[in-house]
Amino acid sequence: MIRTHSAVLVVLLLTAGGPPTWPQHAQSPELSLGEALREAEAHNPAVLAAAERTRQSEYGVWQERSALLPMITAQGEYTRHEKPTLVEPMREQPGPQAGEMAFDDEIYSGALRLSAPIVNLPALAGVAGARSAVSARRAQSAETHQSVLARVTEIFVQAAQIDDSMMLLQAHIAALEQRLEDLRTLEAEGRVTAANVAEVESSLDIANSDLLELEQRREELAGRLGGVLGRREPIAPRRSELVSPELPPQTPEGASPYGGPKVQEAEAQLAGAEAAKRGTVLSFAPSVDGFVSQSARSGSDREFSTEWSAGIAVTIPLFTGGERIAKLKSVDAGVSAAQHSYEAAKLSEAAELRAARRLWETAGRRRELLARAVDNQQRVVNAERERYHEGRSSLTDVLHEEATLLELRMQERGLLYEQLLAFVSYQQTAGKLSAELIETLDAS
Repeated sequence: MIRTHSAVLVVLLLTAGGPPTWPQHAQSPELSLGEALREAEAHNPAVLAAAERTRQSEYGVWQERSALLPMITAQGEYTRHEKPTLVEPMREQPGPQAGEMAFDDEIYSGALRLSAPIVNLPALAGVAGARSAVSARRAQSAETHQSVLARVTEIFVQAAQIDDSMMLLQAHIAALEQRLEDLRTLEAEGRVTAANVAEVESSLDIANSDLLELEQRREELAGRLGGVLGRREPIAPRRSELVSPELPPQTPEGASPYGGPKVQEAEAQLAGAEAAKRGTVLSFAPSVDGFVSQSARSGSDREFSTEWSAGIAVTIPLFTGGERIAKLKSVDAGVSAAQHSYEAAKLSEAAELRAARRLWETAGRRRELLARAVDNQQRVVNAERERYHEGRSSLTDVLHEEATLLELRMQERGLLYEQLLAFVSYQQTAGKLSAELIETLDAS
């Protein structure tokens, strides 16, 4: 692991006369990185909505599966006829011993029916399609979850970078203030000109202006963090000492490098499109249903008479006006589109992983080079200060070299945070980003 080194900052603070005085402003509530991650998982509206959409799709599987289960229905009916009608339907030719047939203008009837699918192939395909929809929703939920975690981490990384810049700038301001005080004393003695004092005052004003800008940017981060956490008030990121861990090794030859949420979603959508195609093809097959019923009938002044019935119904679709042919062509095009989307998701994931790894490696090498540049520039500043005290260099040259040193230090620190963001992007694309993994980045 590459740890953040604060030795340079400590030296700067000590040589500047102690810790810097931070600008005073209304303080927002603070949360650590781990606390913010847990709160985002529990209260972020996008995460909660994604979880509910997943739950909704799970009920869709239940709904599709119900088409394969028996169904019980009850029916009651009252009919008033203009003329009396036969209460009990005639089932056979009446003989000499047949009793008197009952007629009535009011008929009461009821039936209890149990029906069960025996062969229903499209319903099986419907269940498979619903399960694919659940897989797609889960992948979308994982993508949303990791995106929120990445946003929280990005805010803390930016806050840490701003804190580092403010510490460096405060040390620089403290040094300028001390130099300004010395120059004013020398000006009163007639040893320096007013232009020398004005030059330091100008540098001090610029540094204070930059400090105000950094303070404003940190307040903006507090507003962004509050929104990600589902709060209406700003939440300030607590200062963190972040480290940059190593990336996982590249995928071995022959192993599948794909597994991120976008690829998983595209794969689930492809499976759903193929299930829809199978369901459309199976809609040409006959369906077989069995049923058993118990019915009862009565007139206005007669007891109910009951009878049972049972049977099998076979439905064979012969002609539907070309509806199924058109639907088959439609789902076939849907499968082709899903296949292309799946391939595009794999290509995109591979490209994003390569880019994130390349950015992480380049930032690490650049940071090593800038660390050496900072050391060399510190020697330049020390030499320039000595020449100035000896009268062989101007104050302008000293201020220029000090500003260059400050800029190099900020750039070197910024590359650490660039590495951190590349690490988070890589893990998010690979589908491995989690609150537990992110918390390992905080060494404070």
